[in-house]
Amino acid sequence: MPQFNPINTLVNSVQSSCLSRRSVDAVDPEQSGEADAVSPERQRWSRRALIAAGIARDGALRARFEGSPAANADQAQQPGAQPENNIKEVLRNLGHKDRHPLWTALEQRSGMGDTANDFTEFLETLYNQAPRKNGKLKSRINQHIAKVLKTMEWLHNQAKQPEIEEILNHANGAAVTCVDRAAIHLLLMSAKSQYYKSGNQKAMDDVKTIEATMSFVSRLNKNNESKLCFDNDSKSFKPFIEVTGNNYQIFLVEDEVEDILQLLNSGLLKAVNGCDMNYGDCVTLDEREYIKAAKKYITG
Repeated sequence: MPQFNPINTLVNSVQSSCLSRRSVDAVDPEQSGEADAVSPERQRWSRRALIAAGIARDGALRARFEGSPAANADQAQQPGAQPENNIKEVLRNLGHKDRHPLWTALEQRSGMGDTANDFTEFLETLYNQAPRKNGKLKSRINQHIAKVLKTMEWLHNQAKQPEIEEILNHANGAAVTCVDRAAIHLLLMSAKSQYYKSGNQKAMDDVKTIEATMSFVSRLNKNNESKLCFDNDSKSFKPFIEVTGNNYQIFLVEDEVEDILQLLNSGLLKAVNGCDMNYGDCVTLDEREYIKAAKKYITG
């Protein structure tokens, strides 16, 4: 079995490059269809160039990406101050009516750490940063948002509060973050919403697939026995400890979020559509052979 070498420093360096580019490429919610044009910053960087450059990690951006409170200290409330939950304003921005009693109830939940606040910030992230065409959110993202909001209203009418809380919990960790990470959580919410409202088992299968895809991509960057690598002989992904020869390939995933979305958009989802990607140029598994093998591993 080949000897394993630590690669976390290299992975962190490569991932930071895409995170830095995200801060440059934030999308203005009022911009026109010109936003679809590819900016110079979004030109594809080769992985070899990134590795050779030895890009240093950007701690602040990494903390923001992972939802660390320290990253948003400049936005922290003063001691004793009560944050406001402006969910109705966000709903109006998204073109959704705000008169349902559910939104009044969530608006009143403005305590620090409340999942209702996370959900509002999550929607704001989508509204402010999601891909646009002619100044409007692209249709697939809009459809997912509308499905989630309408299902939450229906659940409220049916007095199914635990299911509403389950949806709100998916906003935890995706509120103040990059838009594509928020898109992954939106897909989870959309699949859960469809399952709650119709009992569609395929939608619950999608939930499991999304979670399995997140786990798969994460394991590509692990620096322990759970790490996955590509076996060139069997043309399949395997745990590193199961590789018996030297004909294998280790992947340094530049940006886990983009590879997750790439795989989900490749046909893994059954009951819900994928989401538009804002930073697809950071994808690592961009060859058909690897995508095919990854889908086979994820689906078992």
